[in-house]
Amino acid sequence: MGNPFQEILDRYLAKRSDLRSTTVAHYRLHIMSFLEFLSLRHPEIKSLGKIKRSPHVEGWLEKLAKREPPYTSMTRYQFIYRVRRFFRDLRKWGWPECPPPGLFFRPDIPPRRRNLAWASSRTPPRNRPNAPLDHLFPDTPFHNALRRYLELRGTTSRPSTVLQYRCTVLRFIEFLRRRFPELDSFARLERQPHIEGWLHDLAMAQPPFTSEHRGKHIYNVRRFLEDIREWGWPESPPADLFRGGDFPPPKRHLPKPLPPDVDALLMEGLRSERSFLSLGLLLARKTGLRVGELCRLEMGCMTETPDGRYSLRVPLGKLRSERVIPIDRETADLVRILRQLRGERPLTWDPDTCRWVDAIFTNTKNGFLDRGVFYQKLKSVSKALEITHNVHPHRLRHTYATELLRNGLNLLAVMKLLGHTNLKMTLRYLEVTNEDLSHAYSKAMESARERYDDLKNPPNTGEHRAANPWIIEESFDELLARIQTVRFDHPDTVPPAKILSHDWE
Repeated sequence: MGNPFQEILDRYLAKRSDLRSTTVAHYRLHIMSFLEFLSLRHPEIKSLGKIKRSPHVEGWLEKLAKREPPYTSMTRYQFIYRVRRFFRDLRKWGWPECPPPGLFFRPDIPPRRRNLAWASSRTPPRNRPNAPLDHLFPDTPFHNALRRYLELRGTTSRPSTVLQYRCTVLRFIEFLRRRFPELDSFARLERQPHIEGWLHDLAMAQPPFTSEHRGKHIYNVRRFLEDIREWGWPESPPADLFRGGDFPPPKRHLPKPLPPDVDALLMEGLRSERSFLSLGLLLARKTGLRVGELCRLEMGCMTETPDGRYSLRVPLGKLRSERVIPIDRETADLVRILRQLRGERPLTWDPDTCRWVDAIFTNTKNGFLDRGVFYQKLKSVSKALEITHNVHPHRLRHTYATELLRNGLNLLAVMKLLGHTNLKMTLRYLEVTNEDLSHAYSKAMESARERYDDLKNPPNTGEHRAANPWIIEESFDELLARIQTVRFDHPDTVPPAKILSHDWE
């Protein structure tokens, strides 16, 4: 689709500097879906200003609704919302390529599934499916095997993990049905052409996947096929369909701590604002909590020993484990302030622990506060302080860990404080920042320069020679040169045999 549509989209996304990189990728994917439909079904349209409600927009909406396997209501909502936002922004900015108004109606957007406010009842929620709705799958051998697999994985895995398997394996099944319609079972899969063809399709996807995203697709599909083969299902495929070289090399991301001056400015801004969310972000910076752990923090998280020491109990987080970390008096006071600002609220149902908890950060429906709220708050504070760095809550954790290592805390203690399960996760924080590397380089070059000056102009003092071994070596070299000169000037009168026998005075 090398036409002006692509240029308009690139200009639009370049102007949307307020979006994260992942959101930009979603905008590109959803808007390109409409533009590709327009280019294939209506090639006579060369300008967005000529788009009409019928048949252009209505045809695309019908294609979204009839897709196989079908999109969820939320996915269709995202497609339609972003294309409509794209049209509205072009008109708002007064671009000459802007489409006419009135192309979308409110009934075009499917209703989003809302979360129920379970906290209004004292009875825990029931019949909450752990896996996504899979009854929408077509009745094919591939989809029946996937439905059965997700039901089994849903008994032990998190809903988000099951959702990942659902999306990645569905993409694999969609490729098989499109490229190999004669294939009717996973048992007939072969390395060539099925697996290698799918790997090539992943690599050539537009917009392109990141290396991490491609790696997750390959891992999930390989795990799915290995599981059904290990379980002895009739649809089990042959072994060795995947190779180690199929995975793209992972990118090595280093922690991104904030520079000390930016960190001090940001902490002062959060402290002076004294809002509920800003103080929560300040607590995350002083304890290294992940934002998900911060959202699940409970009112009784802090304990005090008789000798005046404080500790903070961190709830289940990313690695599904609790931990207790020590905190200072200032952090303890911060926790007390958050308790006072929170006030009295009903308990919150925790689906991970299946119990009611007295959470500090709750939303209006008395559920756990969404982590995106902290992200937006930190962005607004950074913008008000005119901080140009890309500040997000996890960088506070990077700054916390790097500060501990710079101040001499050993690696094992940092691992325990961060809640890592192995040292490999913590070793990334040993990587130095540019400021550290520059300082070390300057110090090394200064030392080398001083040594060179000493060699070039050595002071003729015994103390200096004793303190600098290389000066002593130079003196020995000079002594040997003088002995050699004397030897040439005064030939030996002692026979060589007598020198070798050492029988001479």
